[in-house]
Amino acid sequence: MSTPLFDRFRAGTLERIRAAKLTIADLEEGQTDVVALKRVLGELHTLKGESRMLGLTLISQIAHAVEECLAPALKGTPVPPEVVEGSREALETIARSLRGELGAEDAALETLNLALDDLTVLGEALAHAPHQPAPDAVDAPIRRTSERVRERWTQVKANQVDQVCEQVHELTASFGLLRAEVRATLGATSPALRQISDQFEKCQTQLHDLVSSAWALRLVPVEPSLGQLVEHARDLALIQGKRVRVTVDAGGTQLERGILDQLWDPLLHLVRNAVDHGIETPDERGDKPPQASIVISARSDGPNVLVTIVDDGRGIDRDEVRAAAVARGLMNDAVAAALSESEVLDLLFSHGFSTRRDVTEVSGRGVGLDVVRRKIDVLGGNVMVESETGRGTTFALAVPASITRERILVFALGDALFGVPSRQATAVMALDPSALGEVAGGRMFRHAGASYPLQSLALTLGFPQDRDEGHVVLLEVFGERRAYTLAKLCGEHEVVRRPVDDVLLAMGTIGGSATLDDGRLVLLVRPEALAGRVRVRERPSRERGASTEQRRRRVLIVDDSPIVRELLTEMLVSAGLVVEVADDGLAALRTLESVKPDLVLSDVEMPRMGGLELLRRIRMQDQRLPVVMLTTRGSSADRKTAAELGADAYLIKSDFEGNKLLDTISRFINLRP
Repeated sequence: MSTPLFDRFRAGTLERIRAAKLTIADLEEGQTDVVALKRVLGELHTLKGESRMLGLTLISQIAHAVEECLAPALKGTPVPPEVVEGSREALETIARSLRGELGAEDAALETLNLALDDLTVLGEALAHAPHQPAPDAVDAPIRRTSERVRERWTQVKANQVDQVCEQVHELTASFGLLRAEVRATLGATSPALRQISDQFEKCQTQLHDLVSSAWALRLVPVEPSLGQLVEHARDLALIQGKRVRVTVDAGGTQLERGILDQLWDPLLHLVRNAVDHGIETPDERGDKPPQASIVISARSDGPNVLVTIVDDGRGIDRDEVRAAAVARGLMNDAVAAALSESEVLDLLFSHGFSTRRDVTEVSGRGVGLDVVRRKIDVLGGNVMVESETGRGTTFALAVPASITRERILVFALGDALFGVPSRQATAVMALDPSALGEVAGGRMFRHAGASYPLQSLALTLGFPQDRDEGHVVLLEVFGERRAYTLAKLCGEHEVVRRPVDDVLLAMGTIGGSATLDDGRLVLLVRPEALAGRVRVRERPSRERGASTEQRRRRVLIVDDSPIVRELLTEMLVSAGLVVEVADDGLAALRTLESVKPDLVLSDVEMPRMGGLELLRRIRMQDQRLPVVMLTTRGSSADRKTAAELGADAYLIKSDFEGNKLLDTISRFINLRP
């Protein structure tokens, strides 16, 4: 069945099931949120009627059976855990059926029938069980939530919302240009300009309200995505023989849709990490309750959103982290012993770091906390961790609520305008020579009782330094505050972030663009450029000594296209890497006989010997050399083959971006000499 009516039914039902499973999870703990449970039962009743009208009889019967199993909880009757779990699994079976995950029609019907049979057995057992009110039914407080105001909703495609926002943005730019042209034509002191200035201001206010309303449509609630993490945590705990209660507290917190999409992988990794590393089995929890707790929460914090994941598990053993750092050759015993508590926790974000000796499907597969930090860094946020041995761990992710439309601090370098998010600027002031100081390796700037490394913003971004850099701006980049001098500030503006072409992206400095109200173009600086994590406009020097050359990481590029080889070479050399090239797999094998690269970047389809055969030959000799496949082919079969042969990453050329390649390479080797 594929009709607009069925599509609406499927979308609504999947959302009902997601919300219902969150409420059902509370029943396993004997906690009854009466209002929420009534709402769930009402939704199940609606599902029962809608599915019957659409001819989906089995789904209707399952919804009715779940309704019957859960209804006693409204009267204070405890619902046995097996009944609660059976109800949750039955709803998930409906969801899988609607998503087309149960196979062919006969197989799907068989699975639905089995789910209905299981529920019928549970329901009969529940009906014949003696009524036993909850032990604390009289004295225990019942957790209640306020009824949500009934609102009318409609479904709109995301690209339609984006289109409206684009049109509003174009209207704003046109209005700004018109206003500037009128001022220039009439003159700043013209009586005619004064007469229409009030109308301009009125239109400006109305346009500002329209922009705010339009861009608010791009914001989505955080809670549904956080709710999906509950199922992942519960399923993993069940596999590992652990008991865990996962709760979500997000309120009305909202994020821009694109940011929420990019947050999913880091959040999923942290939740799985909490279950796999943090939570103990019931026998290991000692004086703590046998059932562990994970709380996932989100709240707005000014222009940012703070997402926290708190578990009451074993916590992080600092001595174990120190020992792992020494064992992996990151430092010696003396250095490890001298690390502060926060420095020890920061080691967890090192590439490939783990205290695990064994590799499992959950951990040890190359996706670690370093990837989490890097993804949050790219969003302009930061990651914090706190832990108490034996009591639990807290991870906090602070990310901007919006990066598409935001306020930026604009400055000029030469004839070009650049911008950084205002949320990163903690202070802007005139340069006071008395606040300057010299330290080993550079200058520092003193402000409000603290000292900060001081750099020229122009030099940092690869431009000539101006003789008169009379301003200082304190920027918070990747959780660290740095001071930068600059010559010309152009104020603060609210802008809409726009993409830039691949050439600018490949430079590593620029991550987007924007247009001011008067039509001027602003290039938006990437956080990595400010933090020195990419090399801006740097070219290798033939005059460098051999010892410097040896310290730089070496990459072997294997591709039969001269243009691709040239593009990749330019990009990697600009990032501070030494590059070797080969035009196919056989040439690469000959190169590997005399050169030991730190990473191989290979195309898949090439004459004589393709990338997959090259990968197989490499793995016969070396299991540790990182190999990244870069190809125009994105089929699941190719990905599976590459993974089975031992590829460390797989990038598709059709959605290729320079920063994406550098981010991938930085997972395996240090880009800096």
